[in-house]
Amino acid sequence: GAKGNKRQSYHASRITHHAGEQESGVGGQGLARLHLDEKSLPFETRPLGDERYAQPDAATIQRRPGFLMMGFAIGAAVVVIATVVAIILALWSNDTPAPIAKTETQTATPASPAEEPSKPAAPAPMVEAMSYYLELERAGSRSIRSAGAEPIDENRRFRVHFTPRERGYLYIIAPGEGDVPTIFLTAEPVAAKADYQFPPGNNWIRARSTEETINFTIVFSPVPLRAPTFLASPVGRKLAEADLKELRASATGVKIETESSRAAVRAPVSTEEGESAPLVFDIIIKRR
Repeated sequence: GAKGNKRQSYHASRITHHAGEQESGVGGQGLARLHLDEKSLPFETRPLGDERYAQPDAATIQRRPGFLMMGFAIGAAVVVIATVVAIILALWSNDTPAPIAKTETQTATPASPAEEPSKPAAPAPMVEAMSYYLELERAGSRSIRSAGAEPIDENRRFRVHFTPRERGYLYIIAPGEGDVPTIFLTAEPVAAKADYQFPPGNNWIRARSTEETINFTIVFSPVPLRAPTFLASPVGRKLAEADLKELRASATGVKIETESSRAAVRAPVSTEEGESAPLVFDIIIKRR
């Protein structure tokens, strides 16, 4: 019995001693080392179950308005600072001059007078400078008038009548002997609006069977012409083809408008005084 109690007491002492070793061992040393003064800690310890550190309710928060006002103030300050910074950056970007793009200026070189395109001159007004008609002989009755556009019968006799708008000088070149161009009338004065008949008097021109056409070259000038020089030659002078080319080269543009019984010769007014330039045109009579 004593031995058994002693054994139990010894066993208990060992258990107690062992437990003391555990308490005084690593764990005990740790507890001893961690047993520090709370005032010396840089943070506040919060033992579990301490009601002081419980989450505050809504009423408690409402009783602390200072913290909320401070948060709103900080947020508003951040917004104001950001706005000011944005305004400063915007003003700085506007004041900074934009880079100037390099442009090339092309200066048009004025064209020389020879290179400048000439504008077409306005057409001169056209006036009826002269009219004419053919007087065709008809056997046993009065002669008839024609504009000369229709062919005439073989051996038909005819005459040409001219009526100028203004006073001038008439020249006529027609086929002569051998169908050679010959001067038949030179510098013949004709009054304004007067009727001049060619050939004059009771003379006629006959359409011969050997001729398909009779070509009359008519020149009418306000003054006697000195050029071409052959126009000052006497009646009957024969002309070369080169003479006719020279005459037609100096001709002004005329327009012949035919009606049933007359033809109108329209020409441009070319001088400042309104005086018509010399007329040069052809009357071509065809044989039927």
